[in-house]
Amino acid sequence: MDDKNANETRIEQEIAKTMSRLDDLPILTAAPDFYDRLEQRLARLESAEHRLTARLFGNFRLGYALLLIMVLANLATAYFAGHPSNATDNRDQNLESLAAEYMPNMPSSLISGQ
Repeated sequence: MDDKNANETRIEQEIAKTMSRLDDLPILTAAPDFYDRLEQRLARLESAEHRLTARLFGNFRLGYALLLIMVLANLATAYFAGHPSNATDNRDQNLESLAAEYMPNMPSSLISGQ
């Protein structure tokens, strides 16, 4: 128990020493117009964000047009992702055409995998 009391006493002394050191530090003050300038700067930043949003979505017609374009783009993407192109669906035809174009001297038996 005596060891615990000694540790507590030492901790209290360290706290008192640290607090007395903080008392000696000078008090910092801001320039008289600092908070006014800060408030004006924040207001300018906030108004710039609102202006962009208002330009895009403030006009109901423009907002609905953008929404319609996004919906149509999503529907078109879903349609074309679900219905692949039927130009050359056969893998062997694709491989043969690539081999014929880039390796014209390769025997056809190697191209077809037989």
